[in-house]
Formats: sequence, C-alpha cells, structure tokens
Amino acid sequence: MGGARHAGYFAGAAAATLAVLAALLFLSGIASARASDPTPTLCPAGQTPTVTLFADDMKNTTSRNWTIDVIGPGGVKHWYYPPPAGGLWPHSRPMSLWGRDDHTAGDSVIAMTRRVTIPPANVRMQFSHAYVFESDGVHHFDGGVVEYSNDAGMSWLDAGHLITAGAAYGGTLDSHFANPLGGRSAFVNDSFGRTASQLDLSSLAGQAIQFRFRIGTDETFGNSGWFIDDVRIYQCSERARGRSTPRDVDSRG
Repeated sequence: MGGARHAGYFAGAAAATLAVLAALLFLSGIASARASDPTPTLCPAGQTPTVTLFADDMKNTTSRNWTIDVIGPGGVKHWYYPPPAGGLWPHSRPMSLWGRDDHTAGDSVIAMTRRVTIPPANVRMQFSHAYVFESDGVHHFDGGVVEYSNDAGMSWLDAGHLITAGAAYGGTLDSHFANPLGGRSAFVNDSFGRTASQLDLSSLAGQAIQFRFRIGTDETFGNSGWFIDDVRIYQCSERARGRSTPRDVDSRG
C-alpha cells in the first residue's frame, strides 16, 4: 500500500518538506509567504466577554483539564501535554497542546475532562492554533477536527459547522491510505502561522458540553502537526457599568 502511494502522489513528500521549512521559518521570526487567517474579535461590536465559562492558557500543566485517548486499533498517540521541547509553538508562552502529525495510520484525541453548561445566548468558544499537516496542496493525507459531546462523552459530533469566524476547515481528508478520518472535512495542509477559530455555541444552549481535538493520520509520512493554545468558552454581552473585568464561572486553567 505504501508503494502505491508513491506512484500516485510523488508530490506529497516534497510538499511535506516545504511545509516543515515554512513552519521553521515562522518560528524563527521570518514572515511566511502567505498570511494566516486573521484572529477574530472575541465578541460583536459593542459587546465584550463578561462571563468566562472555561479558560485554559495551558500554563498550568497540572490543571487536569485535558485527557488523552487513542481511538481504534492503530495505537498511535499523537497528543502531548505538556509537550516535549520540539513540540512547543505557544500563543501565550510557555505551553501549548501538541498533536504530532505521525507517519503511521492512527486516530487519537485530547479532550476536556469536564462539561460546561451553555447559557441561552451569545456564547462562543475560541482557541488559538497553528498546524502543518501532510498534504500536497490538493490531496490532504493528515488533519485534525474539533468535536463535541452532549452526553458526557458517550458520543461525539463534529463541530466544524459551528465555526463562524477565523480559520475554518480547509479541505477533505484523503481516504486512500488508511487514515481513520478519511472522507471528513478537517483542518488540513498549512495554517501559515498562528491563527484562531471561533465557534458559535448558540445552538447548544442548555446542554452540558465537552470539546475535544482529534487527529487522523495515514500510513506514510508526517509533518509538524497541530499546536493549540488559549482555549476559552465565554458569554458576550454589553459590559455592565463599572465592571472592568470578566466574571469567571467554574473556570480553571
């Protein structure tokens, strides 16, 4: 199966190498050839985050906010928190979640350990991230998705349709080389630097929700992976007179 890959996708290895170089250039402070998606403002004009339901800037690695699980028979664990030195690309230093883009077929997740009850209006989730997944620009071999559960983790649903601002899914994962997420829309290819994604959680009002980040990889090659930081669930409203800081509700980080 790996031999067939070379016959059909010689460009993949070259593209992966270029993507790694692009990431290294960004990390060293050299501007990327293409700009990343702009980071969205947290709230609509005239509003501000007044209630924080969940916030983690990843600085406290003993927070127990996250748990890592391997899905399926591949046994590949992509996720690290805290990450090794080579897996650091934080937005707010010094830590971030890191999902390695492995060269082996596999499927694994890093999930919130607790549920957040979503209020009835103006609730959003935003997270900062950067990614470089194996791709030749047309065929996307590896990638990542965001999922949520409203039944304490018994089942999970894709959250891509909730993304309303910032970076959205960029393509469909190739299904020819044993990627367990093949055929699904995902974050793919290269974010070209750090970006952010914002989800509108209005449709989940009244439900107790958990989120998780999931990576699927195919059977050959890999890349830098997915770096996630500053995960926040919050409610927007007009700022109360005299209040200068958001109010936290059951928030750890």
